[in-house]
Amino acid sequence: MEPAKKEFTREDLVKGIKNRQFKRIVVLTGAGISVSAGIPDFRSAGTGLYANLSKYNLPKPEAIFDLEYFKENPEPFYKLAKELFVEKEFTPAITHYFLRLLASAELLHMNFTQNIDGLEVIAGVDLKYVVEAHGNIRSAHCTACKKEANIREFMWHLKYEKIRRCECSGLIKPDIVFFGEDLPKRFYDNMDKIKEADLVIAMGTSLKVMPFAGLMSMVPEGVPIVYINRENTEVVRENLLFMEGEIDEQVLDLIKDLGWEIHLSAAIKRGLFRAALGHLLETPKL
Repeated sequence: MEPAKKEFTREDLVKGIKNRQFKRIVVLTGAGISVSAGIPDFRSAGTGLYANLSKYNLPKPEAIFDLEYFKENPEPFYKLAKELFVEKEFTPAITHYFLRLLASAELLHMNFTQNIDGLEVIAGVDLKYVVEAHGNIRSAHCTACKKEANIREFMWHLKYEKIRRCECSGLIKPDIVFFGEDLPKRFYDNMDKIKEADLVIAMGTSLKVMPFAGLMSMVPEGVPIVYINRENTEVVRENLLFMEGEIDEQVLDLIKDLGWEIHLSAAIKRGLFRAALGHLLETPKL
């Protein structure tokens, strides 16, 4: 594998954002940006989600997100969903707020995310700038008739470990993309956004899961790519800047270099307020 021929430096990155040289920034994000918010990634040894599912007696860890297995035995997913989405309250990390700052500066062209947690939305990023490639937990549908279900009623059922069924007797599932399901239409409708980018930032993703990883091959030649991750998973091309280490630390240093600390503080305050309002919603009654 040949080394990159052109160098894109951290100084180029800071200067380009400060001077608004980059006005159509596309950001690709994965589970790594939410780990500091308390949400485990999938495959890390010992700490990853798949490494801690033995109590569910699954045929294999991935079965918990398999559509056919869910239809046969929804209880393991419901218990996991209760643990992740009901019993715990997650707040955005610095990296989610960095996306908000890019959007506020009118520099964010689109954020393609593999995450289902919606933390970038809680941080204040308008949904029009977000493509949730693997779905979300803000809505739910019947797996049989496809009718939309009341998400608050679904969350109530999760809380009390009751399997939620539709009027047609089909199982209710949040709009998370399971194995056996296609990605949302919005993903395919917006793929070409990355062809319009003048800068691409990838954070917290191995860029190995298709079709999401295929976005990287669509980046126009010559457009700089910034890859922020604990390790470089063989992303090699011209104009590549690899920033190795903890993602929040790298992003916070970048925010400081951009002089955006005061904007970060304001964004965090607004994010905490939005999260608090969400928890004040009345719990639906059966």
